[in-house]
Formats: sequence, C-alpha cells, structure tokens
Amino acid sequence: MKSFLKLVGLSSAGLAVYLYSKKETPQEFFNNLKNEFLVKKEQVYSVKDAKENFTNSLANFKQQLPAINKVSNELKRDIDEFTFMIEPRIEEINKYIEDLNKKI
Repeated sequence: MKSFLKLVGLSSAGLAVYLYSKKETPQEFFNNLKNEFLVKKEQVYSVKDAKENFTNSLANFKQQLPAINKVSNELKRDIDEFTFMIEPRIEEINKYIEDLNKKI
C-alpha cells in the first residue's frame, strides 16, 4: 500500500511539474489528452479500413491471376510468332545494308 501511495504521489508531482512547465490547467490537459486519444482512435480505424481494403484488393488480384497469366502467355506466343515471321525480312534488310556499305 505504501508503494502505491508513493507512486500516486510521484505521478501527481510529475503531472503538476508538467502542467506548470506547459502553462496548462488540468482541464486543458485532460481536454488535450481526450482530443489526442480521439485522433489516435480515428487513425487506428483508418489503418484498419486501409488494411481491409488492401486485403480485399489482394484477394481480387489473386482471383484475376489466372486470367493475367493466360493473357501473358498468349502475348508471349504472339511475340514469338511475330519474331519468327519477321526474322527473314530483317536478314534481307541487313544484307541490303551491308551491300550498300560495301559500295560506299
């Protein structure tokens, strides 16, 4: 019980010194403390909402992943086909350029 009273006394003295140094009344201190608590509480809810939105977006992304992979594979296949089709033409163009360079 003595330790508890000492703790309460030291806390009261610390609060008094803090209030004196900040030139606040106890009512202002508790109002500021209450406002700060409400701001922090709102920020916690905001973080929770952001986390929930992120979780939902991630689930949606995972759901769309097979379609993304399918499109990516089709695009890669189309690019490979285009490269295969254009390669002989590029070789002809390079030969033509080499011939021009020889003449110059």
